[in-house]
Amino acid sequence: MFNLPGFGQALTFKDVGTVDFPHTVFNDCTGEDVEFTGVVHYSDHGTITPSGNALVHFHFNFSNMTGTGVDSGIKYQCVTAYNEKFNETAGLAASIHITQNMIAQGNNPSLIFDIDGVFVVNPNGEVTVDFFNVTIGCH
Repeated sequence: MFNLPGFGQALTFKDVGTVDFPHTVFNDCTGEDVEFTGVVHYSDHGTITPSGNALVHFHFNFSNMTGTGVDSGIKYQCVTAYNEKFNETAGLAASIHITQNMIAQGNNPSLIFDIDGVFVVNPNGEVTVDFFNVTIGCH
């Protein structure tokens, strides 16, 4: 456990934002590009105690996230949100993993977005997200 020097009380943090998602990905199952549009809304908030522990809440939601197969016209839609809550000790990294299904119309294979990230609270109480990595598969 880390002590946060100079902090006699708990610290709170909050980060809210959006990321436009105009991406084209290749669907191995259909052999074509799929063009996606939409917005990813995110928020994280929490509290860091004077002893260095953190209680963190993450929320992601994919607003109007849709895709269209460039050649076939197959439509894809994302309809879910993701929430995560965890306790962590300062100076250690917490990993998150999100699996997001992009549902295809009809009997066509859907896409799966696997999103991995690392959330870090350093010994000074600073909160950072080091990276997010996205891989795409189909089923």
